[in-house]
Amino acid sequence: MAVELPKLHLVKLTLHKSGVLVMAFNRPENMNSMLPESYAEWKQVMEFVHASDRIRVLVVTGNGPAYSAGQDLKSSYVPATKDGNEIVRLRKNVTCELTRLIITSPVPIIGAVNGPAIGYACTTLALFDL
Repeated sequence: MAVELPKLHLVKLTLHKSGVLVMAFNRPENMNSMLPESYAEWKQVMEFVHASDRIRVLVVTGNGPAYSAGQDLKSSYVPATKDGNEIVRLRKNVTCELTRLIITSPVPIIGAVNGPAIGYACTTLALFDL
């Protein structure tokens, strides 16, 4: 029976018959820098891992020459306003939940670091199993 993978744009998923799920940050033209949507998609992947009994291991990597260049500062600017503070709070909630899902992963997580790893993408490597 085929497993339907989440439909994502900034993260590429490949599920092998052996149960190995490969998640690749997929913005090589920007050194896989992270947009707010990147964190949300990564969170979706982790929710999928938690819900699936077909996944045996998760491998996290980057497409192109970098694992991740960290936060995309050009498109992530938030003004210091009431609305800006709400945006920051919502983003923080996503990363807190993503961190919790990584820590409580039901399968081993392997970081296949293929180049520079900066920011949250680097920090989370310490939470992986290998």
